[in-house]
Amino acid sequence: AKIPCKLLELIENHDLYLDNKQIFILRGFYSFLQDISVIRKIQNLSRKLKNVNCNILIISSEIGIPNLLKDIIIIIECPLPTIGEIQVELIRLISVSQFNLQNYNLVDLAFACKELSIECIRRLICKVVMLKSTQYDILQLVFQEKQQFIKQIGSLDCYYSDVSLRLDDIGGLNILKTWLRKLLIMVCQLLKEFY
Repeated sequence: AKIPCKLLELIENHDLYLDNKQIFILRGFYSFLQDISVIRKIQNLSRKLKNVNCNILIISSEIGIPNLLKDIIIIIECPLPTIGEIQVELIRLISVSQFNLQNYNLVDLAFACKELSIECIRRLICKVVMLKSTQYDILQLVFQEKQQFIKQIGSLDCYYSDVSLRLDDIGGLNILKTWLRKLLIMVCQLLKEFY
């Protein structure tokens, strides 16, 4: 906790009155927010920063604020990119890398990249360019990236639709399974009435 505290001391000792509008960006600082010495330092620093209109921006992909800091920290969630934004980024990345994408369906690729961050999409396109992948390989890379993300969560697992799984093959979630069975029966009845 010495390094994060020293970083906060640097901010505290910075000449804040020189320019009233300053933002200090701390990336990867989230993991230190559980340390009581860092919490106290942030509490003390927040009082000083309020007087001079300066802010600290902590960039993190995780959300979780200790109770002692809930009155001080404001969460601003940035949404994931839309399909249109993903297409624009894919076109930009492909033009920069001079990768030939004539045989690829850009809409399918953008849709497959949905729910991934722009940084993750950039890493994927770098892999694609290095490996000189086909359309199928690109989609496989996207699905592998999503599968890795799901596994990192720990409580979920990922199955492909081409694997013949029955609802009974998946353990737990009895209430959800019961609801899905009832929904299936209801949809089947509605379809019969419709036709």
